[in-house]
Amino acid sequence: MRSEPEQYNVTVATIADDGNLCGECPLWDSGVQSLYWTDAVGRKLFRYDWQTQSKHVLLEDFEVNSCALDESGSLALANHGGVWLWNGMAPPIPIAREVDGRRMHLNDCIADPSGRLLPGSNFYATSGK
Repeated sequence: MRSEPEQYNVTVATIADDGNLCGECPLWDSGVQSLYWTDAVGRKLFRYDWQTQSKHVLLEDFEVNSCALDESGSLALANHGGVWLWNGMAPPIPIAREVDGRRMHLNDCIADPSGRLLPGSNFYATSGK
């Protein structure tokens, strides 16, 4: 015997509509009540501050495919050039660019409960070879 699914009252609202070319990697930081996301193709990293209801472009002209919070307060960034650490003030610092002599080509990432960064790679040839 199947029961009816539970109904929820949900309100959906748009907090930003700025024409991202490839908006992805939503990341909630409960410590500062902020939502981060990236426009990977548009080469921008955003932050929405829930307290002030304001959006900020944090990083421009730098590919960010995904990001994860670091315990130092920095962000670990993953892109087609590897893994980077960014403290929000200085330019991102590369911390891993190659594995076994091959350039990293990273897309999504997440930090596990132990603090390890788990990125996904996407090595492919667009020509079908």
